[in-house]
Amino acid sequence: MVNDTISSNIDQAMLIKRLFHTGTREEYLDILVLVLRISIAAFMLTMMVAAFITHGDQEFGRKEMALLYLLFYMVFFILGSRKYSMDYLLFRSPPTSTSNNPKYG
Repeated sequence: MVNDTISSNIDQAMLIKRLFHTGTREEYLDILVLVLRISIAAFMLTMMVAAFITHGDQEFGRKEMALLYLLFYMVFFILGSRKYSMDYLLFRSPPTSTSNNPKYG
């Protein structure tokens, strides 16, 4: 009984190791970029609610900070992080999604 549990745990560990070591660096970064875009969309929704619902009937000065954050989130959502990405800062190479783009800085 104990041996079955140990072998089951070892099999699970080997499966997890295979899953994480078969992908390339670019595949992991693509997943991370997707997760970042989803999280930025959530922040954008939060700032829209803050600007247009919570402070909707107030003067512009009360909405200004939420709209400013919304603007920055929209820029990062559309353009991506590019030179400000951790991949670029750590490895000094552009992210894979923009490596073929001649406009990349």
